[in-house]
Amino acid sequence: MDTVDYAVILTRDDTGKWTAEVPALPGCITWGSSKDEVLALVREAIEGWILSRQTTGKSIPSPAVVVELARVSVAS
Repeated sequence: MDTVDYAVILTRDDTGKWTAEVPALPGCITWGSSKDEVLALVREAIEGWILSRQTTGKSIPSPAVVVELARVSVAS
């Protein structure tokens, strides 16, 4: 089986919880208590997302999504 690398955006909130989102796979998002946990969970989420698409005969988007971080200043 071939492996494919997907870009994952990790964020941590002020309570220490982590979120992982896969921009190439709409709706593929998960949460965890630690970075290690959320990385394991997002791997499972990606596999499930892909399996669901395969089962229903839908196409699987390319993992070639460019992810860039930027800061935007707003008045507070």
